[in-house]
Amino acid sequence: MADFVSRNDDKSTIFMLMWILLAISFVSMLTGIFVPDISSTFLYLLTFLSNLCLFFTALMHCIKFYGIKNTIALFILSWVISNFFETLSIAVGFPFGNYHYTDSLGIKFLNVPIIIMPAYFCMGYISWIITHILIGQYSRKLEGIQIFLTPFIASFVMVMWDIVMDPIMSTLDKNWIWEKGGSYYGVPVTNYLGWFFVVFIFLQVFAIIISKTYKEVTNLSTKKSFWVIPVSGYAIMWLRYFLTALIKEFNNEIYSSMGLISVFTMCFVVVLSIITIIYAGKNTASFKR
Repeated sequence: MADFVSRNDDKSTIFMLMWILLAISFVSMLTGIFVPDISSTFLYLLTFLSNLCLFFTALMHCIKFYGIKNTIALFILSWVISNFFETLSIAVGFPFGNYHYTDSLGIKFLNVPIIIMPAYFCMGYISWIITHILIGQYSRKLEGIQIFLTPFIASFVMVMWDIVMDPIMSTLDKNWIWEKGGSYYGVPVTNYLGWFFVVFIFLQVFAIIISKTYKEVTNLSTKKSFWVIPVSGYAIMWLRYFLTALIKEFNNEIYSSMGLISVFTMCFVVVLSIITIIYAGKNTASFKR
């Protein structure tokens, strides 16, 4: 049975480029945290660069895994569905709650910053692949309960990120404003229920597409690095909040709390994913040639 990733793919141009992008994202993140007296403009640019590199890493990984057509399908699904519900919630308060975006995130489409939708794709896909790792699903084809279990678990993985990110981005940084505040560091609980709902919808539709696209269950990769790449992207996002709490803003209650929460949510997922990859490589045929 032919492998989806060839024997030399871990040294191929696309693999090298993904690792380079992850390195740039990581260094940009560290620079924003450790450089003293950094201007808000430079910090924004570093954060944008870090996120942009993660986005293109996820995009290339998805193309390598599913092909261009399915990657476009996931991108469109995540963009349309997330933008629809973001716009709806800004207008009527469902499903996230009542809020509005400030002008700090740039150009908007239907009252939602354009930068938000690629973030849904990037973290949605990374959460999707991490779920594949956690349930031992090393093939493109989804069958039976996997069609529903995979988007269900991936939605939890993605919401873990928002649990850590939202109080910082809204309450502290004022990138968006919750009209009535909320009990979780200024964020309403409905926001996280809404996130789970929206992410589950576009990933569930994608799962159905995948289940119809591929006729056979085929091992995709014997290379552990193929699976470590998206986990590394998730780890970079975790380290952004953990290191900020640990070094830059250790006296701030929200930063400190989010740093602590991130250890037992995002960090746990990263550690469990790495252990699962190592275990699968030693004890199953998933990574054998």
